Amino acid sequence: MRQKLASIAFWDALRRRYPVASHWELVRQGSGVLAANLLAARALVRGEMRPWELVVLVAFEAIAYSLVAWIQLQFVPPTARPEAEEKSLSLVARLPALAFGLFWLVCVYGLVFGFLLRDLGPFLAAVREPLAYLEESAIRWPLAVAIAGLLLDAIADRRFWLHHGGTFVSTPAFTAMARWLTLFLGGIPFFVPFAAGGWGVAQAAKAIERIDRRHPLGPKRGRLPAVILVLPVLGLGLMMLVGWLMQAGELGWTIGYCSAKFASEMLILGVPLLAERASREERAELG
Repeated sequence: MRQKLASIAFWDALRRRYPVASHWELVRQGSGVLAANLLAARALVRGEMRPWELVVLVAFEAIAYSLVAWIQLQFVPPTARPEAEEKSLSLVARLPALAFGLFWLVCVYGLVFGFLLRDLGPFLAAVREPLAYLEESAIRWPLAVAIAGLLLDAIADRRFWLHHGGTFVSTPAFTAMARWLTLFLGGIPFFVPFAAGGWGVAQAAKAIERIDRRHPLGPKRGRLPAVILVLPVLGLGLMMLVGWLMQAGELGWTIGYCSAKFASEMLILGVPLLAERASREERAELG
């Protein structure tokens, strides 16, 4: 019961921090995401930034957001932390998951940089001299925009909690999750375009099912067969898209990774709706 009440308190804190009707919060966060992505896209198109540097940018952002989220929690009382009613795992208990994540990132991106992009040399050079790399790399500008947004979010979180109290909500923590998700999904080439296309085909199938329910005699009226033809056409188009991305090499991988980055970062904008729904469901379970 205590954990259920703590969970409801957390979702309610999210609802207060990110109200669904607050267009300003949506515009502010969306503008930061858009500005950072436009700067990165501009550098990629102009050849100022290599595709592997986009991965480095996301990794830097993930670490920075995670670090600030951890620092935020050190300045609030334990009772205000989201995990106050849950037993926190020790570092030793988390080591297997951390080791697997590190293994996944090193192996996957080692294969991508070395065999798909064939750009492993410059990456290793940047690892050997990180400061010299950052002084010359174009990632410093989108990274600066991300860090500026990070600091604004941290200040806004602190001021909101001081004014309203309750469970502390960390915006950088959610953004960090989106960045880590980008690293994991982006490591699977073309996964997000394929998943997005599959979702589109599924939605088309559901639309056809709704048409069939509204018109039980659809086949006799000559409507349903014509609509059914859409599904194989969409499936073929999806296969052709993925095939083109695979053959496009560096360009195809960059498009796939950017789509994973965009999809993951847009998740933060869905937090208000998620909090609204989760709060209703958990309150209904308690009666």
